[in-house]
Amino acid sequence: MDRLSGVSPKTSVPGSPHDWMKTEARYVYPPYDAVKINWGRAVLYGLMMALLGGIIWGVIDAVIGYISTFVAIGIGLAVAWSTKKGAGNVTKGVMALSAILIIFSIFFGTIVALTIVASEFGLSILDVLAFYPEIIAFAPTEFALTYIFGLIGMIVGLIYLWSEMKYKRKIAVPYPGFDASSYGSQQTSYQTPTATGLQTPSFGQQLMHSTKPVVQKHQRETFRAMVQIQFQHPQSHMLVAEYETMTGKAFVWLDGSEVVNIRVWGRQKTTEVLLEGNPPSTVTLKFRGVVTPHIDVSVDGTYISTF
Repeated sequence: MDRLSGVSPKTSVPGSPHDWMKTEARYVYPPYDAVKINWGRAVLYGLMMALLGGIIWGVIDAVIGYISTFVAIGIGLAVAWSTKKGAGNVTKGVMALSAILIIFSIFFGTIVALTIVASEFGLSILDVLAFYPEIIAFAPTEFALTYIFGLIGMIVGLIYLWSEMKYKRKIAVPYPGFDASSYGSQQTSYQTPTATGLQTPSFGQQLMHSTKPVVQKHQRETFRAMVQIQFQHPQSHMLVAEYETMTGKAFVWLDGSEVVNIRVWGRQKTTEVLLEGNPPSTVTLKFRGVVTPHIDVSVDGTYISTF
């Protein structure tokens, strides 16, 4: 079984590899009810980040006197990421929970800011909570702007979670017939005539007999990149590399098994994966980028591509 898709790479699929790679048939979408969510950790992680974000928001507001949209966006992304991290996956329910926690973080931030200011007059946080409606009525424009900034942060956080949910649910499945023996008698169907009437190798034949790896990019997000590298000869292998700059984590799977799990400290980190065969090959993967992820791929010292 392929660890990423749950589909056996040996499953027989009609059509040529060229047709397979052009259609949606090569993607699988696990049902929502199959996605397991750890709601306890989702609430805990999200609430802790919401409280921390609220404290940061309140201190900045009280000391400087104003808040920028960049702070709101940062809090929105941080709360959304923490909620997703605790949940272990993303669903619409996780998005709803994240939205509530982001707005709570902004509310808590205003309470922190007002408490800092009120403390100079001998008032406590209980006094601020008791007179919160009156305080809002006293300065409605300022509070309206505060919550508008909070809504912007919430929208950005939800966009991030939505992209992550799409990424998690749309899983690319490699073509099941990469083993040349599985084509067999179909080889002639992949031949295409040229203008001179001669037969030239088609995509399917090139795929069977090529000694070069086929590099195919998977879904790419703002902070995440994944590439799939498929080897045909001398031995069939499927390698998947993933890098997420939000966490600094990089993973490599070989034939469905995790072989690399590292953290990228600094601007880049390089790792190597040995492919069995006669002769064996070495795949070098360089994970780099602080915000936008990039994966440089080389095979036996020869640069292949960057994603």
